[in-house]
Amino acid sequence: MVIHSAEYITSSGKISQLPDPDKPEYAFIGRSNVGKSSLINMLTGFSKLAKTSGQPGKTQTVNHFLINQEWYLADLPGYGYAKVSKTTRESWRKLIYSYIMNRGNLISLFLLIDSRHEPINSDFEFMKTLGKNQIPFTRVFTKTDKLKERELEKIIGIHNEKITITNKKKAHFAYEMEIRENNTIKEKKTMNFSITKKLITGITATALLMATGVPAAMAEEEVPSADATVGFYSKYVWRGFELSDDSIVIQPSLSVSYKGFGANVWANMDTDYAAAGGHKWNETDFTLSYDGTYEKFGYGAGWIYYALWGDEDTFDDTQEFYGTISYDVLLAPSLTVYYDTDSFAGAWYVNLGFGHSFMIAEKYSLDLGLSFGYLDDGESYNEFHDGLLSASMSFPINEYIAITPEIYWSFPLSSGAGDLIEDASFSNDDNFIYGGVSASFSF
Repeated sequence: MVIHSAEYITSSGKISQLPDPDKPEYAFIGRSNVGKSSLINMLTGFSKLAKTSGQPGKTQTVNHFLINQEWYLADLPGYGYAKVSKTTRESWRKLIYSYIMNRGNLISLFLLIDSRHEPINSDFEFMKTLGKNQIPFTRVFTKTDKLKERELEKIIGIHNEKITITNKKKAHFAYEMEIRENNTIKEKKTMNFSITKKLITGITATALLMATGVPAAMAEEEVPSADATVGFYSKYVWRGFELSDDSIVIQPSLSVSYKGFGANVWANMDTDYAAAGGHKWNETDFTLSYDGTYEKFGYGAGWIYYALWGDEDTFDDTQEFYGTISYDVLLAPSLTVYYDTDSFAGAWYVNLGFGHSFMIAEKYSLDLGLSFGYLDDGESYNEFHDGLLSASMSFPINEYIAITPEIYWSFPLSSGAGDLIEDASFSNDDNFIYGGVSASFSF
């Protein structure tokens, strides 16, 4: 097939902005930083069709290109890790799922998987969703040139073992390919579980793409992102300590980020603060940070300034530096270390966290979290300190606004921690169940 025309059509941030579904369409999707842009450039034979980036989350819209005035090539946002706000990630997820479930002219979806890593849960959850809804797709293993043949066979074998087919009349995947950086393709395996005509057409489209070239077209530019949130909660609990007394607290937050750099302002207003005889803004925190990724690892560092209300003998302003690392696997483990350099100089707080999201419906997911903290005040106290169990579910109102109910249980991890928390908390208790609701706006 000879490509005689190719033009950029549009970048869509919501379904209503997509071009009319009047032509066949082939879409590419994968986790952030899987090499999607490089693959598209390799398939088309032009190095500037899709811009590549070391910063995950580069593709933020559905980008459409019209080929030969006959069919569309769609470049979708990554569905995995990206250092953007929670509301923005939720907006991307809603956009992706709405697209794949409702795009009637979609012939096949090409799902990219980094061959250097063992199976990642989010890939298989996504494949299960595609299979359940009979969306035809092709697995494409990228970066195979980084592995020896035996290593590659082992990884693909592990991937195949994890695929569960609940109904053999439906194909959970149909075809897989190696994509090598020397622009060659090697067929690995063809699965034959009553493959539909649409799926076969999708496989044929791959061969057509490989035989053609597309001239360079418009590519998106990365833009700053921002997120504003306000939460209403029954208590303010921080590192196990109860910092409010039977009163509603209001916690607004504003975050901005660009190319990994971020800034945040957070505040707490106690609606019935005894020391003030009424409502009082009793804390404002300022955070500067940088976050990045390397393959499946995430890392970050930052500085926090705590501006606390009170007299000079009770609440002194203080500041901390912190570093964090995370690993993108099933339970998303993360480790964060905080060190105080001001009013509580020499104090350390270490937090180990885990989390997982369960898809409830097309637009909704249940987010569960569990964390454990260790506190060393630099003087006489050093204990496994507090645990925190959390559950939340975000309900998108539109592409910018989401409402999130949240519930928490904070508890001590040792008898020494229980004694310290009781002495410092308003209610003289050491464990607390509290919750509330937050509203977030991304722009």
